[in-house]
Amino acid sequence: MAGILTRMKNYSELMVALSYTALLYDNKYIAEEVMELEEIVDKLNYEMGKKILEKASKVDNPEDLLSLFHITEATETIADAASEIADIVIRGIDAHPIFKQAMKETDQIISKVKICADSIIIGKTFQEIKLQSKTGIYIFLVKRGKDHIYSPKKYFIVEEGDILYGLGMESGIEKLQELANCKPRA
Repeated sequence: MAGILTRMKNYSELMVALSYTALLYDNKYIAEEVMELEEIVDKLNYEMGKKILEKASKVDNPEDLLSLFHITEATETIADAASEIADIVIRGIDAHPIFKQAMKETDQIISKVKICADSIIIGKTFQEIKLQSKTGIYIFLVKRGKDHIYSPKKYFIVEEGDILYGLGMESGIEKLQELANCKPRA
């Protein structure tokens, strides 16, 4: 159960960050990613509910599981709220100027970069690449196919097609894109 709850927490945190970024930059691709994550959190919520019910029949006092139920539901509520923010972007509703001003005062942004076929970092670990020190971007999520790898460690091996989500200064995005080698060819 702890693993499911941890994944729910991680995904809901990620969804909040991505939804605000999608709203700030009016980025439908990131908003759609939030909606995909919402489906995953919904499934995890269902699985967690089943686990709690199974456990309830095996404990002396099932009320002891209420806090677990409340935490699960609160995490689902956070994920739902993030998807509502993303939905604003998908429907084309512009963010209020005050929101945009408040968000622009942060010096860090979220970037999304796809690893292309000729990238020099394919088959290498983050540690070998020294990714964070070279780019200043902290990779907090990798999307590989339909899988989401939250907070990949230094021994994570980069593969072609991986989509890296990173947090850092705008100047590091260009460096990350160069390493990914996904620029249009002439």
